[in-house]
Amino acid sequence: MIGYIKGKVLNSSEGCVLLENNGIGYEVLCSGALYASLISAGQGEAYTYLQVREDGVSLFGFVSPEEKGMFLKLISVSGVGPKMGIAILSSMSVGDIAVAIANSDVKKLTAAKGLGKKTAERIILELREKVAAAELPAAGGKEAPPAEKISDK
Repeated sequence: MIGYIKGKVLNSSEGCVLLENNGIGYEVLCSGALYASLISAGQGEAYTYLQVREDGVSLFGFVSPEEKGMFLKLISVSGVGPKMGIAILSSMSVGDIAVAIANSDVKKLTAAKGLGKKTAERIILELREKVAAAELPAAGGKEAPPAEKISDK
């Protein structure tokens, strides 16, 4: 299994990069954060998930182990495949996903391209207990107040 790659970007297309490491080019389907990072720097590292199926092999890349962990949780939900998991991670951060799940915010989850209401509800139902408090951006599992309210103090 390929769990991590560090190298130079040889080529890119929407959401996918060809990452060269020791003379081998790995085609990596990237989360939005990883794609932006690799394209801007021209090189970098990716934490990866290798999917092996009858019709092919795909390599998915993430900017951090936490992002990969959230991806693995998402694809454990019935009806959510790797491409949907990448789409969700590309539309919001790991913290935002965790908060949406903890707060049962179906509307926020359905903002991801291709994610419908029923699948969002299934994600919330199946992952509510699995999403760790450490993945939530604010202590105590509550969403952080907006920046405007902090500056009013």
